[in-house]
Amino acid sequence: MQSAAGWVTVAVLLVSLVGIPGMAAAGDSSFDSLFQLGNQHFKAGDFVSARDAYETLIRQGCNDPAVWYNLGNCYLKTGDIGRAVISYRRAARIRPGDADIHANLELARGLVAEPIEENTGGGLFHGVLAAAESVGAPALTVLTALIWVFLHGLLIAAIVARRKRMRRRLFRGAIGAAVIWIVIAAMLGTLIGDRELTRHAVAVGNPEIARSGPGEHFTDVYMQQPGYEMVVRREQSGWL
Repeated sequence: MQSAAGWVTVAVLLVSLVGIPGMAAAGDSSFDSLFQLGNQHFKAGDFVSARDAYETLIRQGCNDPAVWYNLGNCYLKTGDIGRAVISYRRAARIRPGDADIHANLELARGLVAEPIEENTGGGLFHGVLAAAESVGAPALTVLTALIWVFLHGLLIAAIVARRKRMRRRLFRGAIGAAVIWIVIAAMLGTLIGDRELTRHAVAVGNPEIARSGPGEHFTDVYMQQPGYEMVVRREQSGWL
């Protein structure tokens, strides 16, 4: 387990599945000016000042993926790998199809020293989750609704069809649509479960010792490195 106090610092990712609070701020003149100021600092090589500008936007309630992405770039430039991973992950959840965000996220992950895989549900679960994240929750929700309507349309058409051959074809189409709906609904359910029911965390700060239990007398397991991504299973006695 990883200690929550003293032995390892983690930042829990609190990203809602639905809604993007703060996006309205992107149209404000104050947002634009501060965002441009951060961009100017970044282009000038002043990554600390750029980071401060983007962090101010986040504290003001902005949740624009461009801000999270640029903030991740600042953390990456200043060597704060843990917070870079957090920023890119948050940007990717808001804009799942952005190739630049995913490329930089993988770049940051590649800089994590001695990464250790954590078994959080098996290969099938991770495969479904990866596919669902690449599509995104909004698109999956729309697809689920459209296929559901299409499926019922096929069933109604099959029921009222007069010709047996046409009826069989419509029923076959309905079966195919039902299979596709089940797959997409499973992807959406996996994504919702991962985002809403699972506590994700990323290690930040200095490397610390991860132990086999909630106490310093437990066996050392590995050295917790900044940027290592985790699923928080439980808390006990100040440990995660």
